[in-house]
Amino acid sequence: MTSTVTRDAVSASPPAGAEAPRRRRRPRGTWLLLLAPALAFDAVLFLTPLGKLVEASTHGDAYQRVLKDPLVSRSLLNTFEISALSTLATVVLGYLLAVVIWRRGPLARVILFALVLLPFWTGVLVKNFAWAVLLQDNGLVNAALQGLGITDAPLALLHNRFAVVLGMVHYLLPYAVFPIFAALAAIDDRLELAARSLGRARCRSSAGSFCP
Repeated sequence: MTSTVTRDAVSASPPAGAEAPRRRRRPRGTWLLLLAPALAFDAVLFLTPLGKLVEASTHGDAYQRVLKDPLVSRSLLNTFEISALSTLATVVLGYLLAVVIWRRGPLARVILFALVLLPFWTGVLVKNFAWAVLLQDNGLVNAALQGLGITDAPLALLHNRFAVVLGMVHYLLPYAVFPIFAALAAIDDRLELAARSLGRARCRSSAGSFCP
């Protein structure tokens, strides 16, 4: 029985000099044909109007008049200032929070990660209303400051640059925490211990191990 199965398998196998059957390949331009309707739709409804808009804006002194407008100049300056402040505050707070999470145990990490992810689980309007409730004249922050005797009157914490930067940092903080935490998790824990064993202070050993 075994010899019969072996002979059948040998007879079914292709000869030694025969070539294996080749898979049929698709023409190289097939993907382009499939993509052509989407490209045509995009070109007609988006690229063509955009090109006409750019062409119309180059005639005359439209850009000069816009840049010389004090309202536009002030708006651009405010945008750059708020962006710089938000980025700096987000990076600093994100680094500190990532270090705190990295030094904690598994359970504390889960809790802290959940708190960091909380802005992703709430809508923008909900977050705005929450900050408005906290920062208004009779809100929790002003009530706490007056109760502790730090201020005698409510502070103007809404409708200013401070509120805008605070909201931006609250929204962007997870985008800074997770990449920094991933970089810290890749660092060997023994580097800090080695720095301390060589006589370096704890703060300097941490800064020398993590900041680079």
